[in-house]
Amino acid sequence: MKYYAPWCGHCKKLAPVWVELAEHFAGLDDLMIAELDATENDTGDIAVQGYPTLYWFPKDGPAKKYDGARDFDGLLDFVN
Repeated sequence: MKYYAPWCGHCKKLAPVWVELAEHFAGLDDLMIAELDATENDTGDIAVQGYPTLYWFPKDGPAKKYDGARDFDGLLDFVN
């Protein structure tokens, strides 16, 4: 899940990479590459302290914050 702010330059830079990642996994029914405007929506228990904030929500287990490279290869490695 990508928590973003529409005005954030880092979020704008990540946007096409995020789309590429979503397209790469588009055929999988059990995986969703999603995003949420954290300035307009409740983020629940996720503490968003900067933008973009990236989390992985596995089916079983706690959410995991992603702090790696913000490029396609880094994100792909994390998801895989």
